Amino acid sequence: MIVRIGKSKDILNVLRYNQNKVKACEASILYLHKVAYPLYKVEDLSVYFQRYFQAYLLKNISTQRPVRHISLNPHPKDKLSDKELLLIAKTYMAKVNLKNQPYIVYKHFDLKRIHIHIATIAVNLWGKKIEKLYDYSHAHNACREITKEFGLTGYQKKDKGYKRFLLDIVNHAEFSVYDQINSVVCTLPKHYLFTSFKKYNALLSLFNVQAIKSKRKDHVFYVALDKNKNKASNIFSCHRFDLVVDEDFLKSHYNKSTQLRVDKTSELSELKKMIQAYFKQSKSFSEFKKLLKNQGINIVELSNKLKKDFVFISHELKVVFNFKKLSQKLNSKDNSYFNTLRKKIENPIKNLVLQRYNQSQKEYKDLQSHESFNFLEDFMLESNQSSFVCFFNYLLSGPSFDMQEKQFEDSIKKKKKKSKSKYLV
Repeated sequence: MIVRIGKSKDILNVLRYNQNKVKACEASILYLHKVAYPLYKVEDLSVYFQRYFQAYLLKNISTQRPVRHISLNPHPKDKLSDKELLLIAKTYMAKVNLKNQPYIVYKHFDLKRIHIHIATIAVNLWGKKIEKLYDYSHAHNACREITKEFGLTGYQKKDKGYKRFLLDIVNHAEFSVYDQINSVVCTLPKHYLFTSFKKYNALLSLFNVQAIKSKRKDHVFYVALDKNKNKASNIFSCHRFDLVVDEDFLKSHYNKSTQLRVDKTSELSELKKMIQAYFKQSKSFSEFKKLLKNQGINIVELSNKLKKDFVFISHELKVVFNFKKLSQKLNSKDNSYFNTLRKKIENPIKNLVLQRYNQSQKEYKDLQSHESFNFLEDFMLESNQSSFVCFFNYLLSGPSFDMQEKQFEDSIKKKKKKSKSKYLV
């Protein structure tokens, strides 16, 4: 089991974080200690729970960050029930001398591994800080003791039964985020050619990974992304991976890829011609992307403040390249080019209606020969509009019937039938 301790000033932020998870059905309240659950409906539970911690925080003397957000993470192999998780939380709080403090235990299942979050404070009723809580080694020792007492599986740096992950899209919700990023970072530079850091990031984005340059020289960090391409995991240093893909390694790879791309110039030119042909055929940008994806080519949009950069990745040639002419068209005609195509494919009925209306307006203008006939202006406009509306309704819905006339005709037909039947009798 691994413990993580977060220190802060405001208990409300910690409570709101956990309550938002509860609202999103990604967590549940497991236990309340010295905190009462409301018997009536409350608008904001986090504000309600905050009242039970305020008495301790108001008496705080000198502790700058009295709030504690503790995360206890058992191994995913351990299938633990709610009772066992609650016992683990209570024993941990007792070993860290926090059993007399008010705290709330949340069970989180937003990730594939179930883990516990504990919201509490490190200040007692007299406003003095609890010194042992500041000792991280004491917390880790408590976790080791709990793993032995409950017979849990411990975390090891190198597991003998570990199977290496294949190259796949990184899922930040899974337990092994580090191993997934490690497989991506170690595999891609061996197979793909790219000549800049932007192109390298474009390739990584297909696997939900982002590379970040550090302020330090020759140092690169890596992070997992979610579906919306936002950061969704801890940051990992390049020196932790099996292949150290730092800035020096990338610079040497840029030089190698420029040399190797010379052999593929003819293939790249043919590929660009094919991309241009698909661009002319496509009716929208999403359709253009689908057409290229079927041919094993991905487009990655790298948005800047001024304009968008479009990077193309060919999985057959294993090359990441720019297409300046087409990217300029996509920047300038991302809306206008595809909108002109849509106008050509518009409903022809609308065009006919507009032509008929314009013709009627021209005929009316020809009738205006003398100023004395200006009193006919309103009448002519109304008649033209009514003819336009009738024409439009006829094209869209067909001829319309008056219900009263129809009922009158039906009643006459019924009377005729009755009269015929009398004469026959």
